[in-house]
Amino acid sequence: FENIINIRLTPTGKERLTGCFSDQGAWMGFTIPETDKPTGGFCGPFSINSRQWFATSLLALKDSKGQLKTITSNYTPGKIAMSLQTEKGIVNEEIIFADSRTALLKITGNEESTLCFTAFKPHENVTMSIEGNHVIVKGPAEECIIITFPQGYSLSTNGKNYTSTLPQGQHDATIVLSMLLPGDRLNVQQLFAETLLGKYKETETANSDRWNGYINKVLRKDMPTKYNRVAVKSIVTLISNWRAQRGGLLHDGIVPSHAIGYFVGCWAWDCWRFSAAMAHFFPKLAKDNIRVMFDYQQADGMVIDCIYTNPQENNARDSKPPLACWAVDEIWKATADTAFVKEMFPKLLAYYKWWYKYRDHDRNGICEFGSTDGTLEAAAWES
Repeated sequence: FENIINIRLTPTGKERLTGCFSDQGAWMGFTIPETDKPTGGFCGPFSINSRQWFATSLLALKDSKGQLKTITSNYTPGKIAMSLQTEKGIVNEEIIFADSRTALLKITGNEESTLCFTAFKPHENVTMSIEGNHVIVKGPAEECIIITFPQGYSLSTNGKNYTSTLPQGQHDATIVLSMLLPGDRLNVQQLFAETLLGKYKETETANSDRWNGYINKVLRKDMPTKYNRVAVKSIVTLISNWRAQRGGLLHDGIVPSHAIGYFVGCWAWDCWRFSAAMAHFFPKLAKDNIRVMFDYQQADGMVIDCIYTNPQENNARDSKPPLACWAVDEIWKATADTAFVKEMFPKLLAYYKWWYKYRDHDRNGICEFGSTDGTLEAAAWES
């Protein structure tokens, strides 16, 4: 399923993001540069929470003639790849995610050019420092990226950019790129990153097994390839919008769209629909995606409209169409998990009773939409 979603974008900071490569619940993403706007590598990382690019390309390759140009590129489920032209040959790159904080960049090449990594157009507010074989990039919104290079790479920085020179002729290596989430310890992530430097193949195998696990549960032999492609694109879209537990999000959840700034939170009926779909290929996340909303269930049973990493941004003026029981039922049908049904039943019952107590305004047994503040605006949001 090649080029499953078009994520070709060379950012300038002024255009609208249309989507990026993200996986494992990460709060960062990458795009593939546009053909006529080469960057020397994948674009990003983009901070999905702060809506900032750390650089047009934080891991840009260049030789004596400047930034390398892209020859080919591809996006398959769970991986992005590209080939770059050097003075004397070709370098291939690919990125996969090891977990919610960590991406691995694999480079391979067989020519003798002197190559180095640097940041192409770093954000004006980032600062950089070096600790051993790590480049520490502090972002514009109190976020931090760690770039971990193999031993033997020559590193230097002027505080606003860095240079990492590859050992002559050694163009087969793994570079680890980590994003620290609030509360993470820098030294712990550095140690973890170093353990991954020699584990690309192992990580890639686990990544492939995971994605084949998702896809093989959904593909149908009785469907034309073009229909199965739509199904896979739907899986990729859901997983791309998976965000790991962070701040006010007390469980992992699915956001409606990482490409739209105000959608980087969790909404009640969006979560119910996403969970109904994921029940069939990723039930663990489907369950957490329901829990993430019920973490904020009110004392009267109401499930509020939307929640964010910063709870001050949560909206409790309205709820959303009550599809939660349907989503839990889909999970039950897919997993027969009675423990999850037992966990959710009293919460669902309280939500059900809330609708009839606070939204059946004329007491005729049919609920209407409304709002907690009495405004028509919030009532419209609820519907």
